[in-house]
Amino acid sequence: MEKAEVEEKSVENSKGHIKGETLPRRYQSSGGQMQESFSVMNEETLELREFILQEEIRIKELCVLLQQVLKQLNRKVTVRRIE
Repeated sequence: MEKAEVEEKSVENSKGHIKGETLPRRYQSSGGQMQESFSVMNEETLELREFILQEEIRIKELCVLLQQVLKQLNRKVTVRRIE
């Protein structure tokens, strides 16, 4: 093969890697481990996101209940939203 053909194939291969189609052979064995790690991290991230959403819902519910109790005690509290 000529040098130009090798460079052209190398560019084509690198484009495939950028698109995420395949990993080079030298990275495939460790890539499998890396893919597994990414998969575990993704799953844990989704679980954490769900936990945080549930916690946010409970905090809002608690604030509403607290406002109701304080209203019965003739106290007024302004709850500021933190973003």
